[in-house]
Amino acid sequence: MRRKFVIWLESSICPSLQGVFYAVFGCGHQDWSKTLYRIPILIDKLIQKAGATRLVTRGKANTAVSDLFSALEAWEENILLPVIREKFLLSRSNDGELLDPHPLQLSLGKPMRVGMHPDIVEPSVTGVRILGSPGTPKNVMRSSECPPGQSTKDGLESLGSIQPRRITLSRSSHSSRSNINALAFAQSDQDSQELLHFHDSYHSLVRDKRVSVVGLLEQFSLAALPVATFISVLLALLVRLYSLSMAPTFKPLHGSLTFSVANELAWSGNGRHLGIDQITSPRSRQDPGATHSTPQRKTLSIYQGIIPAHQSSFIVICAGSGLCPFYSFTQERIVWLQQGKALAKALLFFSCRGSSLDDLYYDELCEFESAGVVTVHRAYRRDPEHHLVKRCLYVTHRLVVEAQAIKNLWVHCDDLCLRVEECG
Repeated sequence: MRRKFVIWLESSICPSLQGVFYAVFGCGHQDWSKTLYRIPILIDKLIQKAGATRLVTRGKANTAVSDLFSALEAWEENILLPVIREKFLLSRSNDGELLDPHPLQLSLGKPMRVGMHPDIVEPSVTGVRILGSPGTPKNVMRSSECPPGQSTKDGLESLGSIQPRRITLSRSSHSSRSNINALAFAQSDQDSQELLHFHDSYHSLVRDKRVSVVGLLEQFSLAALPVATFISVLLALLVRLYSLSMAPTFKPLHGSLTFSVANELAWSGNGRHLGIDQITSPRSRQDPGATHSTPQRKTLSIYQGIIPAHQSSFIVICAGSGLCPFYSFTQERIVWLQQGKALAKALLFFSCRGSSLDDLYYDELCEFESAGVVTVHRAYRRDPEHHLVKRCLYVTHRLVVEAQAIKNLWVHCDDLCLRVEECG
């Protein structure tokens, strides 16, 4: 969508935006210094060039040193909203006061976007497999089967699945300053003052400890808080996209998603942290036959190129769960081999803790390697003496050790038939 919007702004069909008011907030990471804020700056200039009026100076957040959502909220409250109030003659209300939440009506039902989304599939769970060993973070591969007429794509699945009778609001995202103001506004003087102390010491008491709205409710006796106010201060649940760990051609109508299940002491000191809004834990316990509505998003294929994919050589590099999309990639190659296609060489480099700890697809990759589908080069952080890793702790170490193999592959290919991909 962002790409289409930029193309539209740059094209001759973009109409005059005279009379349009706008503001731009950009985010980026300083490690990508050459492209840092490039798209937000470009959009800002193009919209103004088309005749629109910029309300405020462009906001920005460097995710390497700041929390994105806190920076966005601070920019909105301190820069954008005062200008909007002044420009459009909106009366300024108490910072913590919300629009009257009491008329808010709640209903249960299947979200509208389930029917509107063109890429919704409704697979049923066929199995849940625990990967790794005790003492390491729990990894789960959940396999599903689509009903006839539906299929999985070579792409991404949303972990935050859309299910009937579920409010898609986040209970575990850390509270924002405006959340704290809203809670303080609804309380007695004593609780209000304590909450405002959290507001003033936001970074150390809230953000760094990931204290959620629910955590604040547990810590303070907020008996007077209406349910509607509580729902109003919850953040919308962010969509989280994960690569499928099964190639669509490997087992038609089937797919699998591999994810970690978090269950650890909360940084706030209250209770336990159960992962992304407690979604991954229920997913790991889904029984065979359970169904779930899941949107899919197709990604740019690593097979894109001028020559057929099976004739392309690959060097793929990953760490930890970044192995998942490349596990799917090796499955695709085994299908090509079974179809009688001659495969170009592929090198897979990845690192994890150890072979008996979290080498997620050890047996399958050994089988694929024996079939000639891929050559696997591992690195084990906790077991560098293992015979498979050549004393390499990290994937970067293994790349150095195998430099000659990489060079040999590189010099025998031109830029049309060799691709290098990395993940994780």
